[in-house]
Amino acid sequence: MDKDLKFLQTWTNDELDPLVNIITDTFSNFLAISDRYKEYYPDHQKYLLEIEKEFLAYGGNTFTNFFGNPTYRDILEKVCKELDVAHNPNDPDVWGMERNLLEKVTGQDWEETSDAQKEDFLEEFDAKSIWGTNGGMLGNAAKKGLIYTGLRLLVGSLISAAWLAHSIAGPAFRVIVPCVVYIALMRDKKARMGELS
Repeated sequence: MDKDLKFLQTWTNDELDPLVNIITDTFSNFLAISDRYKEYYPDHQKYLLEIEKEFLAYGGNTFTNFFGNPTYRDILEKVCKELDVAHNPNDPDVWGMERNLLEKVTGQDWEETSDAQKEDFLEEFDAKSIWGTNGGMLGNAAKKGLIYTGLRLLVGSLISAAWLAHSIAGPAFRVIVPCVVYIALMRDKKARMGELS
């Protein structure tokens, strides 16, 4: 597995559900027609390599300037660049970039966000609400009085008309962005739980 995705092996099937749903909710996915998916769904751990392969394939389709197969880090860097997230390509690990992405999405300092707020944010995660226009995660977050603004702002305030004219509007990017955000949220959770080596 990709070195930055190996921690998916520590996820429960419930934790993998959103990632699988993001991928399989697209018309052009190959995961849902794979033999292992058909045999083992919803035991996602049994076809984890197929999940990783499909995610990386979407990353390759999204970023046409890659030669060969992109790594998770390549995909994360491109997402940060497209969403105008400050990042250091020379950072020795991906968490620095992921933290900056979460700060962009939530509109607040991730290190200052309480564990309870982080858990609420993860609980409210809904990939479909990222691209929708009404209700969804932002509405639920507001009802709970949470100080973060929700993933819905990726459309409302982060995606400008200029972005819609190029790659961010493509179907592959609509898979990659919520996947990367969810992976970042889960890495943060696993680190807080002491489950990362």
